[in-house]
Amino acid sequence: MDFAEFTNEIIDYGYIVFDTVCAIGIIPDTSWINKEQKSMDESDWNTIVSDNGYYQYIAIDTLEKCNIQIKSASRDYGRFIKLIKSNGNEFVIDLWKIKDAWGLILFNEIDNPVLWSSTDIENELSEIYNK
Repeated sequence: MDFAEFTNEIIDYGYIVFDTVCAIGIIPDTSWINKEQKSMDESDWNTIVSDNGYYQYIAIDTLEKCNIQIKSASRDYGRFIKLIKSNGNEFVIDLWKIKDAWGLILFNEIDNPVLWSSTDIENELSEIYNK
């Protein structure tokens, strides 16, 4: 997620804070969704939404079975996600840099977060959460 890291001081924009091991659900912003939806026919768009929802549901179910908290980060609450690591360091994600992100932000409190958007979360489960 280094590509979405924000290293300046947050002044005028709101942010959401997470300070525990978790996975954070994220969907694209509405302007991206509207643009993409208009660029394709309805059945293709519905397939994309359905597929993303299905694989995210499977991933969330798997994570919950491993006692990993699932959180949500609505863009309505602010531009940034601030993740506080167990050593007190912060990693700030600029949601403007990931307007098309659709998946989960995986956070283990030690390493920088990882954006997951795939069909199988098993590898990340062992690599990120040691489960």
